[in-house]
Amino acid sequence: MGRVRQAWSNAADFDEGELEAILSRLALSTRQPNLETLSEQVNLVFQSVGLKPIERSTASYVYDDLIWRWYEQGKRVFTPTILRELCEGENLFIHSKRSRTIGIRTFMHPIDDIVTRTDRLLDLTEYFDRRQIKNEDDWRYAVGPKIKSNLIEGARDVDSLHLVIDGHFSVAVGAGRALNVKCGKKLTLEQRTGERQVWDLDPKAARASADACDIRVHDSGRGRDLVLDLSLTRDIGEAVAHDLQNRGLETVARVSVYPVTGSSQGAVIDGSHALSIAEAAINASAKVQAERGSPVTLHLYIAAPNAVAFVLGQLSVVFKSLIVYEWDFEQEHGGGYRPGIRFG
Repeated sequence: MGRVRQAWSNAADFDEGELEAILSRLALSTRQPNLETLSEQVNLVFQSVGLKPIERSTASYVYDDLIWRWYEQGKRVFTPTILRELCEGENLFIHSKRSRTIGIRTFMHPIDDIVTRTDRLLDLTEYFDRRQIKNEDDWRYAVGPKIKSNLIEGARDVDSLHLVIDGHFSVAVGAGRALNVKCGKKLTLEQRTGERQVWDLDPKAARASADACDIRVHDSGRGRDLVLDLSLTRDIGEAVAHDLQNRGLETVARVSVYPVTGSSQGAVIDGSHALSIAEAAINASAKVQAERGSPVTLHLYIAAPNAVAFVLGQLSVVFKSLIVYEWDFEQEHGGGYRPGIRFG
């Protein structure tokens, strides 16, 4: 293997360190994807840096002969500054200011390290033992504030943000609270649904029908608390009921959200669908709060794509206080739910 690296270094005129830096961002696969899949993968990269995606309806792509034209013009070296100027000259950017890709992680993905495709990364893994937070107070006094400050700082000088979240639902909700609906930025979020996809979270985008979700309201009229649970990717109804009983909250009002097609990994199809479901859930919960005539604490249980959790965070400012609950996936701390991030 050392001879392969040496041959590669000699051919490219790189030293060992330069070659390692390049190879750390290179992935090889023996799969043979079709052209449609390749276009989707390329679009994921284009959109993450603010470049125009490839339109499926076009017979030819603006990018097809670009590198050859630049080569014929004698362009051989492409620094970030030069490449940006060339793309601006070709009118390839979607916005006048570039998009920024911001990553947040609270745990390490076993095979997909997001550091290689983000402009800035907020790494919060120091506060966690794998998926379990070391000190529950850190949700409120360390993790939450860092999410807010990092996103606000990262959003200041760009028109659009692309978010990549390897983290708990609390992180997605916290990111949504920081970048609420009045943030004035175009927002996209990377979603792993099978292969990686970019979901557009523009509230002006076309929406899927709100009838795509089934909302069940159980209002006992007792207490000032309210429970909102979403069973989109898996049915968490019984687990939530058990947790509420353990916390003495089994008699409070509860809003439960299910997809009409049944809980599954494919129940939410895209960003517009995520928007419509989150809005319907918050609207139903806000209606219960209005009927009570006073602010309530919202207890939030989520089994849904991060995009749904993000929009829930954006819209949750109508509640005086909010607590997100995290499921113990690895069953290393007795299983069940534990409190995550909280506001108010």
